[in-house]
Amino acid sequence: MASTPPDELAIEVRRVAQAAVVRVRGSSGMLEAGRLTDELLGLAEQAVPVIILDLSDLEFISSAGLGAILRARTALHACRGALRLVHPRPLVRKLLDTTRLTSVLPVFCTVEEALAG
Repeated sequence: MASTPPDELAIEVRRVAQAAVVRVRGSSGMLEAGRLTDELLGLAEQAVPVIILDLSDLEFISSAGLGAILRARTALHACRGALRLVHPRPLVRKLLDTTRLTSVLPVFCTVEEALAG
């Protein structure tokens, strides 16, 4: 099986009880943000009550990637669902803080903590 280059966006989804854990790796630039949007909105449309977005291996996120996160949060909020972020790297965390997304989305240290809510 071929591995994903380190800067290419990779998205893995696994179900844990009623939640979906979405692990993103690599880089979510302008071109890749559509994939992230499609994945997150697809889960929201399936009425997944909680989406855990594991950002621990995300190297970079563009404004379009941040928009994907915000759209997923809006879609989940409309159906009383929740989006939780896990362990963003310093650069990604700085962007989340600067854009104030951390004021509307909880950030957890581990996936286990996010699952416990």
